[in-house]
Amino acid sequence: MANIEKKYKFGDILKEYNEEHYSRHIAPVDKFNVTIVYVINKNSFFVTYTDKDGHKLSTGLEDFIYYQVSHSCNISDIKRIIYSKEEESLNLKIEIWPPNKIRYAYLSSNYFIKDVGHLGKSCMRSKEHQKSLNFYVKNNVRIVVITDDRNKIHARALLWNNVKSIKNKEVFTYLDRIYTRSDSLIPLYSKLITENSWTKYESTSPGNAANNLYKDNLNIKGMCHLPFTDTFKYLYYKDNIVASSQIKIKAIKCLDYLSLTQVGEGGYFPSLDPNRTQEAITDEYISKKDAIFVKRYNGFVLKRNIIDINGNYYSCHDRDKIINTEIDGYVLKENSVNEAITYKTMNKENGEFSTKYNGWIHKSNIINIGNILYHKQDPDIICFKIEANTKSKAADWFHISECFINYDRVELNKELTMGKLYSSSKDFMPYWARSSVYDATNRQGVLTKRGLIPKKYAIIVYNLIYNTSSNKLIYQEVYCTNRSGTIQLVSGELVIDSFNNRKHLKKFNNKYYIRENFKLSDKKQLLLFK
Repeated sequence: MANIEKKYKFGDILKEYNEEHYSRHIAPVDKFNVTIVYVINKNSFFVTYTDKDGHKLSTGLEDFIYYQVSHSCNISDIKRIIYSKEEESLNLKIEIWPPNKIRYAYLSSNYFIKDVGHLGKSCMRSKEHQKSLNFYVKNNVRIVVITDDRNKIHARALLWNNVKSIKNKEVFTYLDRIYTRSDSLIPLYSKLITENSWTKYESTSPGNAANNLYKDNLNIKGMCHLPFTDTFKYLYYKDNIVASSQIKIKAIKCLDYLSLTQVGEGGYFPSLDPNRTQEAITDEYISKKDAIFVKRYNGFVLKRNIIDINGNYYSCHDRDKIINTEIDGYVLKENSVNEAITYKTMNKENGEFSTKYNGWIHKSNIINIGNILYHKQDPDIICFKIEANTKSKAADWFHISECFINYDRVELNKELTMGKLYSSSKDFMPYWARSSVYDATNRQGVLTKRGLIPKKYAIIVYNLIYNTSSNKLIYQEVYCTNRSGTIQLVSGELVIDSFNNRKHLKKFNNKYYIRENFKLSDKKQLLLFK
């Protein structure tokens, strides 16, 4: 927006000032064509002049007066003289408008200048807040405005009738805070206040309203948009009273109030909206059409927050009655337990109690071995499938006491008992638990060295590596078999007779051994047989 400027000869303004103050200030003799420029839309002033060398210069009005005229010259009075001339040229007038013109007076598009002074920065000047002004219209609040010959607004102030005070029983008329583009317009209000004996808001700044003022018998029916107010900030909406402070009078039967200091969302108050209500538990305001009435709460719950447990509705925020378990989702709190082994929360109605753990196991994790209920993640049991790559055959579960173990330890292929087998006194994790999980190297079931193999699916074969000092095998390995098409090994055990398995065997003196380099007691190296 381009600046709106008005120019005044400095000499003429200074002459009027001297006549008014009986002073003898003179303009500087070495400055020529001195002009005061009033930027109306910014409410600011500066001075232009030409020096003795012909240079055109400019400076602030305050600096020019102080350094070029006199520091005793009152700058505020200089500005006031200019303001009065400007107002005369605009043909300003002050009027009392009826309630139905309040919306016009508040809308910034009707201001003489936007964004200047208290008026231009008012929080109620936008279209967003027009609806909230119905509060004034319906309650017969008038407005005192200063306008020009184009009906543009230069200042405004609300005028309340039938205002009461706790200290004064008689009703009176109250002029609220004055919003102007310039404080030079305040005297126009002062004259009207005196003529009509109005009570007024002190100063033009926020936070200066008198306490203990109130207005009763308000009409707020059907309103859910309310204005930001300067004086009457406390709305006792159940008793239709608005007050300048928290008060206690007989007419106020309910101390609940709304604070009229909200400008967001156009001054919308959901508590007054008949289509909205506070949600049970959360107390947040919600749309009734998006909610369901829940009898147990005697209130509404958003549909997205409804939890249906056996046909009974709960709010997902009801932490006293329900809990969101890690396994079963929302369940009644009284039915929630921590699962054995995992310690995850679950619904005990979806599990069984295990005497082994003295706790609950979810039905999806129960393994029954010998009529004992185990948890799938119990390190003492394994899931075994002889043909790991075949999806059609179900896997079997076994306790470790029913298994052999492939391992490389001093206690060679020791059958596990119900107790743990540790690799050393300092090692508190079972060796087999640390070993690699077994996997099938082919469909015939030859497995890697490590992992547990159920005895019903296993045979023992010896890897022919000798201890030369004791002349005996160092260790043995367990392999899986389906007990058909077998080959007899040196120790009398069997493996599957297949091409894949033969790759892992070697023949010596008409006996089969695990194919590896090996040494006899005479330390002769033997060749591998193909």
